[in-house]
Amino acid sequence: MNCVAIWCEKATPPPSPGDGETSLEVHFNLWKLKCSDSDAFKHFLDIGIMIGTSVDASHVKVYLPFKLSGDSIEDLGQRFRQHNGLVSAVFNEDCQVTTHPPEKVLTVTPQNLEAFRIYFLDKATDLTIREEFDGSTFAINLPPAYRDRKLYFRLRISLGKADTFAHVYNPANSIVESAFSATELVDFRLSETRNLNQSLLEEMRRHNRTKFSKVHFFLMREAHYDYVFSNVPLAGSRQLETDLWKPYVPSDCQIDKVIAYHWKQKEVGDFSAFAKYKFETNNWKTIAKFLLVLLLLSILAGFVGSIIANWVTG
Repeated sequence: MNCVAIWCEKATPPPSPGDGETSLEVHFNLWKLKCSDSDAFKHFLDIGIMIGTSVDASHVKVYLPFKLSGDSIEDLGQRFRQHNGLVSAVFNEDCQVTTHPPEKVLTVTPQNLEAFRIYFLDKATDLTIREEFDGSTFAINLPPAYRDRKLYFRLRISLGKADTFAHVYNPANSIVESAFSATELVDFRLSETRNLNQSLLEEMRRHNRTKFSKVHFFLMREAHYDYVFSNVPLAGSRQLETDLWKPYVPSDCQIDKVIAYHWKQKEVGDFSAFAKYKFETNNWKTIAKFLLVLLLLSILAGFVGSIIANWVTG
């Protein structure tokens, strides 16, 4: 499964299951970055959730289609506090940032958007993680003191060496092509009912319907990945500024020559982004394997040629 789900638990239970509707704005950044000390990649998913002042909820819950541990989650609020310039980079707006020590918030005032507060999550007290529904859920406790404020939460989920939402395929029809190139298929889905566990859907419907006022999905890939197509048109793409984004990613990751591909939708109940990329895989290992195959083929050809020559002349 490759489907994420997000919904709210009402602070006041609805009169009957499914009554009412909650609207959220959500942001996703799916990263694949090379580590500086090896050829391996790190995969991680950033999840941003914007909650309006009119939302009557005690928790926001997120379902992920894999097992999740507390060590796999990082709150990104502290990065914004340490590097205020990241706020403008992430929201692509000129933003004024105000701190409120000792409160766990930053006030962000964009030039062209409504002001909001970024809330810093304490994993010990603000998050509850459970393994359920063939995956994991985590609940964000909404602070009662800020229910009259527009709040934003942003977390990072480590996906390890294998990205749940992406699969790499080598061409099967050509030895030469498979030695030098590969295809990556990325399939990310949000709250698609046909792709979710039935017990999970029942749990979501017990509270209320959740709609998404905006969904922003950013897919980060190195520049040598060639974008082929996607199921919906791109909203845009751009190369990330190395100096600006370096404090945002893990310190051992390379951020130079990374392209951000952007998809977005408004006023939807679910979302999907499917994209195909081709990229070169011709490092020294693949070249060595290819040369070894050529050498073996040459030896075999010479051996067969000798047998044929001896048979003809004999």
